[in-house]
Amino acid sequence: MKRINLLDWQGKSTAKRGDWGPKVEGLLDLDALKLPVPEACVFPLQFSGSDQDLARLSQELVSLQKRLGWPMFSLRCGEKNNRGTLPETVLNLGLAEYVSRGKGAEHPSSYRNRLGQVCGDHVQAFFSFFGKTPPENFIWLPLLSQCQILVATLGRFFDRAPGAENSTLGCGVVLQRMVLGTYDQRSLTGMCYTRNPYTGERMDYGHYLLNRQGMSLGGIHAPEQLDLATMQHHNPKAYASLKEACCLLETHYRDIRCLEYTAEGEDLYFLQNTVGNRTYRLQPADLQNLERELLASQRDEVLGRKESNSSGSKPGEQSGTRDESWKEDV
Repeated sequence: MKRINLLDWQGKSTAKRGDWGPKVEGLLDLDALKLPVPEACVFPLQFSGSDQDLARLSQELVSLQKRLGWPMFSLRCGEKNNRGTLPETVLNLGLAEYVSRGKGAEHPSSYRNRLGQVCGDHVQAFFSFFGKTPPENFIWLPLLSQCQILVATLGRFFDRAPGAENSTLGCGVVLQRMVLGTYDQRSLTGMCYTRNPYTGERMDYGHYLLNRQGMSLGGIHAPEQLDLATMQHHNPKAYASLKEACCLLETHYRDIRCLEYTAEGEDLYFLQNTVGNRTYRLQPADLQNLERELLASQRDEVLGRKESNSSGSKPGEQSGTRDESWKEDV
């Protein structure tokens, strides 16, 4: 099932893939490669705010909320180092529904208050960029109301942007299911390159933060910021998933990639997949090594499944007898 849904603009559905910007293209590639990426809908920066556009957005949001169990969402837009356009922005939305109808109701009040503080800080920063004060109690408004306000704000910004009348869809605005990097003590958020972006050496190159959300990574310094290599000791399952994805992405792109990720418990999710800043480009020998490594990994996975099926992977399954003692704990 497709996880990234592109919403057209005023009924137009002829936008080319490249019209959405590199962030959205990276998400689409992650989805196509069947790598774990949170569900998202994407709409263009110049979404008009017309009744037609808002009706489409409302329908998509309600569908996502119901299907996913009323989670929070992260709104992502803008690009790094893009002067004169929207800066890179992350806003966490949908707190009201998450607390009243979703899993947020199960968390202690201290955790909900912490989420509210994080949401409030980033809302303040977002509206400050436009020289505005956030609407009263913005973080506790329903998700649809929040999105309507943000669509109007972004639409006015686009209308004033130089050359807007000649622009195509431009930068896509991503509304993505929020992955909780604060879910438990194993949870984390980080950024990495698939290898050293300056020398080409196959090594862990990146950092992460324990029990933090996927934002403001660039502004965090030691001792909170941890080297990627230590992740294998803290969350080995998520680390293994990350290393396998790095190999797959380099084989697909035939180049180095920059990734942003969050682990919610042991489950790893990719939030961004871009070119990043690097000076090294993969050489033919690098690509040959990657393909051999990927084939070996796939072969080991198949052999592991066969061995598991032949020996029986469930406890107590011997001589045709099934151990059903687990039912006592249900």
